[in-house]
Amino acid sequence: MGAAEAASANGQGLTSHAVVASMRRHDIRFTAANYAVWESYLTGSNPIVRRAIEIVLSNGGTIDQPALHRLYTRHFCPSQGALGVRQAAQRGLDQLDQTRTLLSGTSCPADVLARLEEVANFIRGVMDCTQALLSRLTQSEERIALLESHLNDATRDAATDSLTGLCNRRAFDAALRTMAAEAMNAGTDLAFVLIDVDHFKRVNDNWGHAVGDDVLRHVAALLTRTVRGGDLVARYGGEEFAVLLGQTGRRGAISVADNLREAVSGQPFALASQARAGVAAAQLYVTISAGISCYTPGEAIGQWLGRADEALYRAKGGGRNRVVFGSTGPSKRPQAGFAPRGAADAKGFIMPGGAGVKLPPDPSTGSFATG
Repeated sequence: MGAAEAASANGQGLTSHAVVASMRRHDIRFTAANYAVWESYLTGSNPIVRRAIEIVLSNGGTIDQPALHRLYTRHFCPSQGALGVRQAAQRGLDQLDQTRTLLSGTSCPADVLARLEEVANFIRGVMDCTQALLSRLTQSEERIALLESHLNDATRDAATDSLTGLCNRRAFDAALRTMAAEAMNAGTDLAFVLIDVDHFKRVNDNWGHAVGDDVLRHVAALLTRTVRGGDLVARYGGEEFAVLLGQTGRRGAISVADNLREAVSGQPFALASQARAGVAAAQLYVTISAGISCYTPGEAIGQWLGRADEALYRAKGGGRNRVVFGSTGPSKRPQAGFAPRGAADAKGFIMPGGAGVKLPPDPSTGSFATG
């Protein structure tokens, strides 16, 4: 499979995304050096590198980090040795010229002077070769720097939601596992906030998906602006967002989540560009609902997230535009179609917002819908 993959890339405009995707398939760690070796293998720009990797893959082997390091050191890593050789050769040539100058005024045999000239010419040849090598190494350095830039771009793109610019679900899940392990080892608090944009389907239905995308970007910007610098905001999927609050317990998480709710509800989204004939330009009053759960050391990640999901479900069922803190036990989310209302149970906490959620005037009637 590896040879076929490389053959398909040969002679084509291989993108950095394709290189990173291939590295991921082969479980290769993302570093600039590994990227340089793997890109060379895929494109065939270095036949020796390609052949070495193809032999391993064709025999059912894997390319491990030591093998990649050897290939990089041998074929890509600029060496100071070439510069040292050239400098040593220059010193030898200078000394040889001085010796020839001293001997030229003496009775030194002509054949000795001729032999010294041959040695000098040989040294000049070595210097020319090392200069050419240094030029190639300099070009390699520049190329490695460019590859590293491409790798950084590709890695950033792979972790970023293209619509909102937030961390995407894949990167968020990785950060979540890391932060949970750190919280368990250090004995610190960690809170998870799951957020859903209220009545988002109505936005798409009434104003179109382009406005819906703008609303998601609007909410993402408000969430990012409101959280602390060390907190992580991500687009969780669709109209859902997620926030990880490090070193934050129940009371702090409720406070942060309600600050987020107030930030969104207090900053309407302008719809001036969507004004239509006979209908005045409007502002879209967007609100969010949020469910919170705090991590219990040793708890299964899925159970922890499930408690926040259950709390969000209760926030939506309880009228929206509110924050609900989830129970501390296993998730017991009601079956679809049953929406509990009213106060939370003894283990939960509800912080309601306004009485309803205002949507923009309906394009046909101009009336406001409330939820």
